[in-house]
Amino acid sequence: MSTSRGDPRISDASIRQGSSRDMALLAAELEVSRATVFRLIKLFRNGGTVMSLVERKPGRPDGSRVLDDKREEIICTTINRHYLNKNRPSISQLVRDVQMGCISAGLKPPHRRTIETRLEDIDLQKRAKRRGETDVVKRTTAVPGMLAASRPLQIVQVDHTKADIFVPVRRCTDTGVAKQP
Repeated sequence: MSTSRGDPRISDASIRQGSSRDMALLAAELEVSRATVFRLIKLFRNGGTVMSLVERKPGRPDGSRVLDDKREEIICTTINRHYLNKNRPSISQLVRDVQMGCISAGLKPPHRRTIETRLEDIDLQKRAKRRGETDVVKRTTAVPGMLAASRPLQIVQVDHTKADIFVPVRRCTDTGVAKQP
């Protein structure tokens, strides 16, 4: 690898070995931290292509949890005990209950969005059954029976998703024979 001035600073062999000086130079050249350089090298080695570096989404991976088990347990029990019942307390009240539970246990209370995420993780039908929401239960229950087709095109479903479609246009010549452009 070389810089814009043309003088080689870091060789491929030194990157494979991961020397501290070379990683610091590479981090300075890319204007990122050394930890990011090591993450990028790991991604490249796992993916094997340069595109494995491009397709990264910033932030934590989806579904990752960072709370300790005690706070997770407080959230879970508070949701089961107070929120999933027919009294239907508000989300704000649930957040206050979780925060009070954490404070009484001597723990830092989680953020409101964390508690809302845990609520979204609960299956909609399970939540509706526990809260007595019969209309939601009816909408989420599968209808008995099945769609069966005995011949082609007996069942047709239309998708209204907009898409770019390219249609080849044939040009007619003076002989009347159509030719592709």
